[in-house]
Formats: sequence, C-alpha cells, structure tokens
Amino acid sequence: MSIGYAISIWGLSDERIRTSLQKAMPTGRTVHIGSISNKGWLPYPSVTLNNINITYPDSHNTQLHIKQLDIHLAWRSLLGHPHIQSFHVLQPQLTLTRLPNNSWDMDDFYQSPQSAQIFNDLNIVDGILKVQETEHQYHLHNINASVQDWQNTNSQLHLGFNWNSNLLGKQHVNLQGQLQKTATGFKSNNVRIQLDNQLPHIGAVTWLATGQFEHKWLEHRNEFQNIQIKGQDANNTFTAQLSIPQAYWQKIWYVNQTNGVLQWQQSHNTLATATIKLNPTELSSRHFKNDGSSIDILLKHAEDTFSIKAAGHISAHNSGAFSLDNWHISSRQSDANLTNSGLFRTEGLLNVSGNIHDQWQLQWKGQMDNDAVQIDLLGESPEKWQLNVLAQQLELDRYQDWFDTRSDFNLIDNPSKSLQKMEQQVQQWVQTWANLPEQWQLNGNLDIANLRSNQMQLSNVTAKLALNRDLLSLTQVQANAYGGHLNASLLIPRDVKTPNQLQMDVQQMQIQPWLQHWRDYSRLSGTGNLSVNLQTSGAHWDDIQSQLNGDLRFDIKDGMFQGIALDNFLQVDGNPNMQLTLDDQAHTTFDVFKSQSLIADGVFYTKTVDLNLPMGLQLQGSGKYHLPNNKLDYQLKLGQDVLGSKLPVRISGPIQQPNFALDYQGLTQGLTNSTDKSNAVRNALRKQWQLWQMPEFKLPEKP
Repeated sequence: MSIGYAISIWGLSDERIRTSLQKAMPTGRTVHIGSISNKGWLPYPSVTLNNINITYPDSHNTQLHIKQLDIHLAWRSLLGHPHIQSFHVLQPQLTLTRLPNNSWDMDDFYQSPQSAQIFNDLNIVDGILKVQETEHQYHLHNINASVQDWQNTNSQLHLGFNWNSNLLGKQHVNLQGQLQKTATGFKSNNVRIQLDNQLPHIGAVTWLATGQFEHKWLEHRNEFQNIQIKGQDANNTFTAQLSIPQAYWQKIWYVNQTNGVLQWQQSHNTLATATIKLNPTELSSRHFKNDGSSIDILLKHAEDTFSIKAAGHISAHNSGAFSLDNWHISSRQSDANLTNSGLFRTEGLLNVSGNIHDQWQLQWKGQMDNDAVQIDLLGESPEKWQLNVLAQQLELDRYQDWFDTRSDFNLIDNPSKSLQKMEQQVQQWVQTWANLPEQWQLNGNLDIANLRSNQMQLSNVTAKLALNRDLLSLTQVQANAYGGHLNASLLIPRDVKTPNQLQMDVQQMQIQPWLQHWRDYSRLSGTGNLSVNLQTSGAHWDDIQSQLNGDLRFDIKDGMFQGIALDNFLQVDGNPNMQLTLDDQAHTTFDVFKSQSLIADGVFYTKTVDLNLPMGLQLQGSGKYHLPNNKLDYQLKLGQDVLGSKLPVRISGPIQQPNFALDYQGLTQGLTNSTDKSNAVRNALRKQWQLWQMPEFKLPEKP
C-alpha cells in the first residue's frame, strides 16, 4: 500500500496514518510517531507528523529521526490516484552504516523505486547525516535540500551541507542541477558543485566542478562523465584544474583516469606547479588501489628552478595496511632559464609497506648527485621510528649551496641580510620541531664512507642519532680525520635557552689540511691532538658567539708557521720598527706547540702558550681571543733560557692577519731616558742574537 493512497482513504484518522506508514516501511522497520497535528484540507489535504522515529528491525536504535514532517496531498489522490504534492522534512537525523558486504543498511529502501513516482516536491531543512564506515565515521551538518517539479522532464535539485573532514578540514558544499527521470532512475546533463574549504599553508579555496550524472535505482549505481574541476583561493595565489573523463560508484568508487595541474605561490617568491596523472583507481571505505600514478612538481625561483618527478603504484586498506611499490623519484636543480641541469640532482627507487597503526618500513636507494645513498626508515609504532643511513660519499657543500641559493643566503655579499634569513629559517625549523608529538622519538645509525665539506673531510664516519621533541643528539661519532682519529658528540636542545654541547677529541691529525678546509688557513702545519668541550645557547649568531663557554686544548709536534720568521726579532739592525709582517717566503719551524684555553662568554682566555723552536728558542706566555670581535691580544716571551732574559712579544689583530711586534713598553719598563730605552732594546736583541749565533746551537748542515 502506498503512502499517498493510504492517506487518501483513511479520512486522516491518527491510527490509520500510523498503520499505513508502518506498512510502507521495508524489511520490518518500526515507525514511532510522537503526535499528529494540523490535519486539514485547504489548499491541499495535509497533515503534520511530529517526532518520527524509524528503528532497525528488532532494535531500539533509531535509524531516522524527523522532528517534523509536513505532507501535502494532491486532490486527485481522493479519486484513487495516490500522489503527494510535497514533503517538507524539518531537522531529520539519519544514521547510515556500511555493512560487512560493503553495502549500506539503507539499500533496502530502494526495493520499491516506483514510490518515487508519487511525489512532486521534496524539501529538507537543517538535517544531519551520520555515516558509520567500517573503521571510522563522519557527519554532514546543516543539510538543506530540495527537489522541485520532480514529475516534470526537467526538475531542479538543490543540495547544501557542511562537512568537517579529517583529511580536508571544514568544508561547505553546494550542489545544483536539472534532473530527468529515466526508466531506471534519473540523470542530469549538467550538475554543478561548489565546495569551499581550507587548505594548509594556502587558506580558503573555492572548488567548482561540472559534469554529467546518472543514477540507477535497482543497481545502486551512480555514473559520472566529463568531470571538470577548478579551484582558486581568494588571493589568486593558488589555482587548480582537474579532468576526470569517467567515474562510477557502485558500492565502491572507480575512477577511470585523472589529469590535472595545480599551481601555488610559495615563500621566497617561488612559484610551484604540480602536474598529476592518476591511472584507473579503485576507492572505497576499505581500500584505495591505483594501477599507476605520476606527479611532476616544478618549483620556479627567481634564481633557479627545482623539479621533482615521481611515478609508481600505491594501495591502502582501512586496516592501516598500505604500500608504495617501485616509486621512481628523481629531482633536478637548474638555473632560472632551465639551461643548466647540473646544479643538483637525485634519482632513486622508493618502496614503502606496512601498517600505519603498527609497523611500516621505507627504503630509498639511489644517488644524490654522484653520491650513492641508501636510507632505511622503520616505523616501529606511530611514535617510535628507526633510521639508518648508508652512503658511499656525501658532498655536503652541494646540498648547502642549493639550500642557500633557494633561501637567498649570501654571507659574503650581504652578511647581515643573510644571517637574518638564516635565523628566520632556524626559527621555522624550531617551530616544526615543537609540533612533534610529545612521545615521538627517532633513533638511528649513520654510516658514511666519505663525508666532505668546505670545512672538513672525514672518512669511515659512524654515529648514533636520536631525536625527540626536546633534543637532537649525535653520539658515539667516530671518523678518520686527516690521518688521525676523531671522537665526538653533539647535543642540541630545542629550547634555545638551554646550551648546546659539543665534545670532540682528535688524535694525530694533520693540522694544515684541516685548517685549510675549515678556515682556508694554511700557515700552520704539523701533527696535532685537539680536545674541545663547548657549550653555547641562543637563537641568533651574535648570541651563540657571546654565550660560548668551555675549554680548548691542543698540542702540535714537528710543525711550521708559514709567513713569519720569529728569529727575525733577534736581528739587531734589520728590524727598526720591532714588528714583523706576513711574508710568504718566511717560515718558522717548531718542535712542539701547546696551548690551553678557558672559554667564557665568547672570550678564549689562554693561560698556557708554549712554543718550542729549534736550538732552544721558545715562545711562551698567555693572552685572550675575543670571538665576537675577532681580536687577538697575547703577551708572550721569545728567546732562550740560557741568558735568563727573553724578548716580550705581543700578538694582536684579527686571527686571519695577526700582527707580531716586540713589546716596547715591556722592554723599557722603568726607563725614562730615550737613549736608555734604545740601549735596552738593542742589548736585549744583541744577547739573544749572540746566543742564536753560538756554534753549539746551530743545526747540523744537511749532507
């Protein structure tokens, strides 16, 4: 018995209304009506049903609740031709559940699609749809819908709702189109959908989609064709165009192919363009499977261009299982005109598999420029990861140069601006670091055969890595360094007020090549041992230097100073200004050079400087080096202990170009007469020079 026919013959009796509605329900569902009111005849026979609850078979759980249902009958219904002029549904709440066979618990309402032939207008106001998937649920709020002139050839459909998606965030959806009834259902040749949502790092974006649509009642099948999607933000910094030739939904989604281009503006005046292609894709609440996809990303900067190409297969299951199979990923950096592609490049194969809720593993194996690298990442749990990096060779400067170029860092031409940009980037990293989950941790091992940069060259590098929300640590660092061996550890807290800590010990290292790489300084050579213990804090470079504390020790054997000849101080007549300048032809060899410094607030207080030269000549003393200002200030004694007096020497100026000079005030202390002062200087020089010239102190001639 149809609803319209029942109402037309029961004379609007409350009991007959309840009975007839109950008979209209499929599969034994139970209808509960709170009250019936507003029964009338003008302008149409009508009735209002309040607080309707429709429950599942043999259950008290409500599947559909309607606060108020207004039914208006057509007059012809009184003549035995049941027809409803309009349904007006106020605040319905529908719970829709997916069954184990992937169908829905409302599918049985489609058993009698001919019932759709008996109404003309449908209005839904302020509804709620609760969708219970097999592993998750979501709600649609503020549902407002209408179907006008359903019995005509071109009826109108309007639908709007709000959706708070876990993936896409808050969204507002509007749909409208002309509907045409067919023998098997209905269709539309022009459906228009507008979706407003918020994208991370972009903001509010409006999406517009058009296409063709057909629904088939008994097959529960929806078919879509010629779908065109456009997206744009309010500031026109993001645009998207997607095309889907064909898709259909029948318990699950099948998408034939998707092609599209997305473009957005990034920071540092970088324009990003992504070209995507999805081959046939299968999608349901349980799984996602794609036969092959590709994505090309182009980042165009004012000075260079960076491109990424990726292609492979992907599948995922609602249990959390997923896999990315044989993803070939390559990247290239070139100049702005795309004429030089040799600036930076990577190429490799990525495979990922596992369960996002349990364990998963990732492996990338390929080349970064000419450096062979393998990265293994194991997710033991969502908050516990294990990383292993194996590399034959890493040229860090290539990666640093690429990063500096893209970030507008240029410490040479514009140091203040570059340091400011670097500090801003560090602050962004710290903020990202702070957003890690409280219990998240990453542990790993590094094994690098050759590690090179402008500052250092190491081989056989191994280290333990640990990272959590509060601390980054590198421990048990071991490496071969310039003929010697290095042991080190580094602790970097996220809190900029907590000091960073560096401990390093190097034995039997060749000093000259290390200084050449570290500071482009080649005037000191020898075999040395170095011990460093440093602490510093601060978010800015000036703070890091001024808050540096710790200690430094080193001893160098069998070495040489290139560019200075300390024995020239002993020349009686050849050094009238009592100072030496750097001369590439001059040099000073030494047997042992030792130093020990205490570092406080960026100042190196050196309490011991001991330099032993051939034939008993010594340079000893103390002083300080002010790191933030790059100023040396050392008071030393040069000479031999045999005669009991040494020449006072002062070293001052920047460390790259130090100034060596006799301490005139030290030599003439207590003297007031200029003649006496000159004689004191001359006598001191003569004594050391005479001792220097004694035969027993001369080095044996080479055969």
